[in-house]
Amino acid sequence: MPTPHRTARQVFIFATVITALTVMMGGLVCATESGLACPTWPTCHGSQIMPGAHLPGWIEFSHRLVSGLCLFSLILAAMIQFRREERDPWLRWLPVGAVAGAIAAAILGMSIVLWGISPAFAAFDLMCSLLALCAITFATVGFLRGHFRWRWTRASSFGMVALGSLLVMHALGVLVAGKESFTRCLGWPVFALIEHDKWAGLQAARWVAAIVVIVALGVMVLAAPRLRGLLAGLFGLIIVELALGAVLMGAGPLWLRGIYSIIAGAIVALTAYASVEAGLDKRRDANPEELDEIAL
Repeated sequence: MPTPHRTARQVFIFATVITALTVMMGGLVCATESGLACPTWPTCHGSQIMPGAHLPGWIEFSHRLVSGLCLFSLILAAMIQFRREERDPWLRWLPVGAVAGAIAAAILGMSIVLWGISPAFAAFDLMCSLLALCAITFATVGFLRGHFRWRWTRASSFGMVALGSLLVMHALGVLVAGKESFTRCLGWPVFALIEHDKWAGLQAARWVAAIVVIVALGVMVLAAPRLRGLLAGLFGLIIVELALGAVLMGAGPLWLRGIYSIIAGAIVALTAYASVEAGLDKRRDANPEELDEIAL
């Protein structure tokens, strides 16, 4: 029979995984142009709950189901954390921040289906989702490493620079996207101006943000040798992402666009994980028995 501590660990891990999956599925919905395959909410077509034999409809409807499960798991994680005696205030409030971000993203996602929203609100919607992912990732790593405290180190500082630049890069992608442009979906910039997009200066700003991400992660490789395996995997994903972006310059099949957006979401999740791991130091004054007491 699982102990309360083990159950709580499983809840946090599940919440993090399902939040990352929600973000990646959101990118998949956008990339495969499935967003309006279910034109009503919460049902798919009027009184019809299920989408029927229609793949885009199932992609959109599955995203809604996963989002609901994500919100439930985040609320449960926040409740667990608040019932635990925790010395670090940030660790107590991070799951709450993740819940707030998920709720805001859910409301904005519903608004997109029912009424449509401006690019600024769409960018805010994406930021809420990404911030929820970052918050629950930080909270989960802190929870699992109950005898550790997060500190600003050289590696963690550059990790946060990389993470912040990633969020800015993705938000700008929504703002500069022209009508029906693939730039509005989760993905890295291609290093060329896209004519049907707008704001050439902001397009170039996305290049700068992408370069900052790569440089900051490179510094982390030198500053945190124990994370080199993880960072090598991150660089591998970035290389694949940039290669796919070059291929998709001239359009491309929807399934390939979907892979492109899924990888972009995975890069955000792994960067958040690397950033929090880079700042963890052993907490010398912790009482392990006290920290392991969790009541559900």
